[in-house]
Order: sequence, then structure tokens, then C-alpha cells
Amino acid sequence: MLKTPAVLIWTSLIFASLVLMRSERIDSTVLLLLATSVGFMLAFFLQRKGWPYHSYPMIALATLGFGTALATRKPLDRALGGFALVTLAVTFVQSMVWFNWAFDKAFDMRPLWSTVASLGPHPKILAITGEPGLGHPLVRALGGTWVSRQQGLWVAGYLRNIRQSGPRGPQHEAMLDRYAARERAMLIEDIQKNPPTVVLVDNFSDRWSDWLQQNPDVADRLRDYHLVATINDIEIRARAKGVSQGFKSNRSKPTNES
Repeated sequence: MLKTPAVLIWTSLIFASLVLMRSERIDSTVLLLLATSVGFMLAFFLQRKGWPYHSYPMIALATLGFGTALATRKPLDRALGGFALVTLAVTFVQSMVWFNWAFDKAFDMRPLWSTVASLGPHPKILAITGEPGLGHPLVRALGGTWVSRQQGLWVAGYLRNIRQSGPRGPQHEAMLDRYAARERAMLIEDIQKNPPTVVLVDNFSDRWSDWLQQNPDVADRLRDYHLVATINDIEIRARAKGVSQGFKSNRSKPTNES
């Protein structure tokens, strides 16, 4: 996390603010902004994910603190003014690149909308994913129904991350298995209560098709769903009736769109 651009941007802004105010009494507004920014910096590390939007408060407040220091620093000689303007420009550009990276990596599921809509009005949608951005706002945009009581399979997703960092003791592993089994049982119950008409399998953020193969208790409930199309590594599956009515030409050869 120390290597993320957020830390370098934040450190540059804090350092530049202190340089501007080094020969003067630090303004109370600047002090408040920078101290609050430090608090959000600690929160950024405590969350232990390094996601760009988690760093937004600390960068925004550090930028406001730096801007306030620049506005209140009198007099401002040419060298110090040049240093301040260059710092502001560089950190602003780097911030936009950093947050744009987050946007590029985020889910934009609009390319799926027309295909899912073609499978019938008011679809009942289930997503096999740990990413909440896959099903929403797709369900709302199509006037559909979200089948699961969860946004996604967060327990299964976090379980993968936990086990990648190394083995745990038998008791810990058994506890994790119980959590995962409970989540799968909830999902199976939701499918039985309100069978989906469309199932989305996410291979964009992770290999959730592999997860289905590794968990036959869930895969067995979805055995009647067939691949209609794959768009941006998201499999769109529909029940056999939906495929035969709306996608006869795609049954033997799934489409791939970008």
C-alpha cells in the first residue's frame, strides 16, 4: 500500500503545505484540514485494500489544506510560488490519473443491458460474483428483480483472498468453511424461492465459473441454464426456454462482444 500513488500524492501535498508555512504560524484552518487528512490517511491503511476511492478523503483534504496555505502565505516570492504551482499541478494530474485508473477498473455493465433485455421483460436476475456493481444498476434499469438477498458472494470472494495469504489452523479453516457453506445455503434457498430467468457469471473480476465447478451444490441448481452470450468476460445464461425463444442462432455458438 505504501507503493500506491495515493501515498506519494498525499505526502507531497503535506510536505508542500509545511514548506509554505515553515516561516509563519500555521493557520488554524490549514492545521484542521491537514490533521483531518492525516486521520483519513490512517483510515486508508486500516481498511487494508488500497482502493483509490478509499484514498479520496485524505487527498481531497490535503489538497484543500495546501490551497489554503498557498492563499494565506504572504508574501510569496517567485521561487516559492513556482514550487507551489508546480506541486499543485503535478499532484492534481497524478490524482486524476489515479482515480481514472479506478474508473477504468470499475464495472460498466451497460454493454450487457440490451442482451439481457432481449431475454424478456422484467427479468429475474442472479449474479455469481463478489462484485456488487455487476447486478446494479442493471436490475433497476431493466425493471427487473434481484433474486439473491445479497449483493454478491462476499464471503466466497474474501475467502479466496484470505487463503491466498497462507494456510490457517484446522479450527480456523473449519470456521471459514462453515461461513462459506452458510452463504451457499442462502444462495440455494434464494434460487429455489425465486428462480432467476437470467444468471450472470462473472469472469471479469475473478473466475467465478471455476467457483461454480468447485461447488456442485450451487451448480446443480443452475444446470438448466445455458450460455446465451459472453460480453466483457461476463457469461449471460438463461433457462432453456429463454434460449430457444430468443437466441436460437446463439445456442450452438455463443457470441462474444466487447
